[in-house]
Order: sequence, then C-alpha cells, then structure tokens
Amino acid sequence: KTEYKQVAKFAQQLLARWSNGSIAIWYPILKAGQHQDMINNIVASGVRRVFQSEFYVQDSGSQRMSGSGMLLINPPWQLDQKIATVMPWLYHMLAQPEVDEPQERWLVPE
Repeated sequence: KTEYKQVAKFAQQLLARWSNGSIAIWYPILKAGQHQDMINNIVASGVRRVFQSEFYVQDSGSQRMSGSGMLLINPPWQLDQKIATVMPWLYHMLAQPEVDEPQERWLVPE
C-alpha cells in the first residue's frame, strides 16, 4: 500500500536526473482507489506530458481488481494514438458485458 507514494516519489527523482526519459507505470484498479493519490501526486509535481490509459474487465464495484492502468510520462511520439486504436479491440475481446469502456487521456499536456 505504500508503494504508490514510493512510485510517485521515484518518478519525480528520476525525471529530475533524466528530464527527457520515458516512464511507464502500471497500476491495478482496485475498489480502494489508492492509485489515484499516486496519480494526483505525479500531476501536482509539475511533470509534463503525462498520459493515462485505463482498461476495465469487471464492474467497478467488484471486490477484486476491476482493471489496470498505465501512466506514461514522456511517452514516445504518437503512442497515445496507437493505444487508442487497439483499446476497442481489447475491450471487445476481454471485458465482461456492461463494463466501462477504456479511458485514455492526457492528464498533463506538453
């Protein structure tokens, strides 16, 4: 449970040393929602170019992991577009009926 804070802190430290580095952070989407604090901390840190992609396979009220997310800091050029093209297919193949559609968005633009 403390890893979320550690990951946010490490990402900030890494970018202080390597400002043009690309960082990919995978996180589980659980009912407790602890991943949101990690995301908020990264966004509030002043980091630029933060893209978020979340994929759900179960209802958000599930007691188990309902999906997973990726936070991409300084992602490669056009990766956001490539993710957007594959998500509908993944959703159709893997998600249970009536599950929220995948979400992709820029949390912090350039």
